[in-house]
Amino acid sequence: GDDASNVSAIELSDNYSPGTLNDISIELAGGKAGPGGLAFFLVKYEGGVAGEEISRAELSKDESTGHLDLSGKTLVPGMRIIVTGEVEFTETSLTIILEGSELEIAAVTIDTAEKLKNLYKIEDTIDLGKINLDEDRPEVSLTTASLEFIHDFPDEIQVNTKLNLESRDQSGSTLIDHEFPVDHLQGKGTETVDFTEEFVDIWNSDASAMGFKFIDFNLSLQGGEVKIALGTTLSLQVVPEIGFERITTVPKEVEVPEELKKSPLQAFLMYLEVTNTSTVGFELAIYLSPEENPVEDNNAAKIGFAVKPAEGGRPGVYENTGNPITLDTDKLNYLTKGDVFYSQVEFIKTSGDTGAVTDNDYLEIRAWAQVDILVNKKEEGAE
Repeated sequence: GDDASNVSAIELSDNYSPGTLNDISIELAGGKAGPGGLAFFLVKYEGGVAGEEISRAELSKDESTGHLDLSGKTLVPGMRIIVTGEVEFTETSLTIILEGSELEIAAVTIDTAEKLKNLYKIEDTIDLGKINLDEDRPEVSLTTASLEFIHDFPDEIQVNTKLNLESRDQSGSTLIDHEFPVDHLQGKGTETVDFTEEFVDIWNSDASAMGFKFIDFNLSLQGGEVKIALGTTLSLQVVPEIGFERITTVPKEVEVPEELKKSPLQAFLMYLEVTNTSTVGFELAIYLSPEENPVEDNNAAKIGFAVKPAEGGRPGVYENTGNPITLDTDKLNYLTKGDVFYSQVEFIKTSGDTGAVTDNDYLEIRAWAQVDILVNKKEEGAE
C-alpha cells in the first residue's frame, strides 16, 4: 500500500507456513529440475550488482516445486530472484510461476523523518483542545498552571516543537498567543511547560476561550534510521495541572422578599451538606452583604467551614444538620436594609494539600435555611 513507500526495510516475523505465510511458492510449469538441480536465490540488488542473499530454494533432480522461506528475513526495495542450475522441459514451453503469500510484519525500518511523519500521519500543527471561559467566571489565584508531556519514543526519534497557548474571542479568532519551546523529547521521559502567568492573564481578560496546540511539530532521526517493531506507538501524553490557591466566585444578587422588609428577622439558621469527590481539601467561605463585592466588605456576614478531601474512594463530607450556622440580629438587619443583598463564595486550598482535581470530580453543596420572623399581633378594635 501507500505506507510501503515510507519504509526502507521490512522485517518479517518468524512464523512460517508454506504457501500461506511468509513464503514465495515456486512452480515450474512445463519443466523440472535437471540432474544438477535448480536453485532460486532472493538477493539484494544495488547498482546492477547482486548482493547479499536473503533466502534460497533448492530443487533436486525431477522436482518442479519449491518455496522461498521469508520468515525472519528483512526485505528491502529492489530485490531480485536469481535462478541457476539445470532444467528439463516436459512440455514445449516452460513457465516459472512465483506466487507470494501473506506477509506478517514484525518491524519496519525508516530512514527519513519525513517518511516517519507520513507513516504515522503526523501534522505540523496538532490541536490539543480548548477551555471555554464563561463570562461570569470566578477570580482565581494560582500556584501553578502547566502541561506535563509524558513521551515514549524509540531512542532514535527526537521531537522538537512549540506549545502555543492562545486566547480566542466568541468567533474563535485569536486575540493573544504565547509560545513555549518543547525541545529534545527523546526516548522515555517527561517535560513540563509552566504558563501560570500567561494562564492568569488570559483568564482575567475578555477572552471566550483558551486554546492549546503544538505548532512546528518536527521529528528527527538520530543515527540516520530507526527500526520500529509491529504495534509500536509514538506515545506523547499531555497531562494538565492547575494548582489553585484561591477561587472567588462572581457576586450573585439576591432580592430581599417584601415580607422580610415588613417583618424583621429574628433568627437565621443555615444548614449545609457538602460532598467533595476530589482529593483536594479546602476552606470554603460564603460572604453575604448589601455591598456589590461582599468579599471586600468588612461588615459582611461570613459563613466559613472546612471541607475534607476524598480518601480511599470515599468522598469528603461536611454537614452541620445538628449544629446550624446562625446569624445574629445585627447581621440580619444589615443584610436586609435594602432591596437586595449579594452572595459570594471563596475557596481556599488547604495548606500543604497535594491532592488533584480530575475531570470526573465534583463538589455538591446542598443548603437550606430556617428563618424566624417577628410578626406583630393584630390590634383588636373597640366595639
